Amino acid sequence: MLMRKLTFKSARLEVWEKYLLKFCSLIPSLETEYLQLERYGYLHTTVATKLAILKTLCESQFDFNIKFKESLLNSCAASDLRLLPIGYDKEGFAYLYQQDADLVIRIYSAEQDDHSGGSWNLVAKLVNFTSIRNLFLSSHF
Repeated sequence: MLMRKLTFKSARLEVWEKYLLKFCSLIPSLETEYLQLERYGYLHTTVATKLAILKTLCESQFDFNIKFKESLLNSCAASDLRLLPIGYDKEGFAYLYQQDADLVIRIYSAEQDDHSGGSWNLVAKLVNFTSIRNLFLSSHF
């Protein structure tokens, strides 16, 4: 389905591996994965290879799947998808707070005008919040 949403409209279940090879051949960063896929076939490639291909297929949706792009643009503003800084240090680095569904907290630092995310660094990660949450949710508290 991911390949059909790109430029491979005629991709079918019976010949999907052929189209996957074609996709990998078009993406320079998948050269190694292409060679492994061509040599061993999908079933016998490593999990790392399969994940790299899947990741690239998903990321390609943002570039080549017009319906997906339009629905994203219509559903929310770009600013809604960005983390807002919680503060800045004296060197001008912004600090960003993120909390996921498992209550894992991450603090990132980034250059102030970095919109591409290239300067992001993980500064701190607090994982033990899940045990605190479980304590509050238990009937013993």
